[in-house]
Amino acid sequence: MLTGALDLPALLAVLVGALVAGFTSGFSGFGTALVTSGLWYYALPAPMVPPLVVIAAVAGQLVGLVTVRRSFDWRRTAPFLLGGLIGLPVGVAALSAASPQALKTSVGIFLVAYAALQLTGLARLWVGDWGGRRADAAVGLGGGVLGGFAGLSGPLPLVWLQLRGGPGDRQRATYQPFNLVVLAVAGIGMALSGRVTGEV
Repeated sequence: MLTGALDLPALLAVLVGALVAGFTSGFSGFGTALVTSGLWYYALPAPMVPPLVVIAAVAGQLVGLVTVRRSFDWRRTAPFLLGGLIGLPVGVAALSAASPQALKTSVGIFLVAYAALQLTGLARLWVGDWGGRRADAAVGLGGGVLGGFAGLSGPLPLVWLQLRGGPGDRQRATYQPFNLVVLAVAGIGMALSGRVTGEV
């Protein structure tokens, strides 16, 4: 993947991405993958980015775990986790099959779509309890696929929880444990598929 040490601009992009992602994750409980993906795909070979994103996101979630672990709502998180764990192998397999250009393009399209969704306010619509735990599991499935593919497990559950409504603390108590578990398992899956190399 890499032929040698990172040059200074690439190293700065990696460090700035990690710094901004750490701040974002500490503030909101998620966002590491969104921030780092936007910067690291410019500085690093595409195949290196998903495992690095997962490693950084798990590290961020572990740091956050110290302060918010008692508020985790495992019962509410369970259907998301079930779907996420089912979707993970699909995402890891898709990552293994994707070309570097397809990986960059698909992540780029996803980041633009997510930003547009948040900016338009569509994520502030309300669906209440529509679909129940089955809908939560389906959203978790999508998050698991994206987590295994690019380390982007959090955005779909986050948007869905925004649509469900309720206090932000309650939403965070659901999506943060989801991200922690799904990304940790995604990291294991990426390692088993040979993505966590010496260069990474």
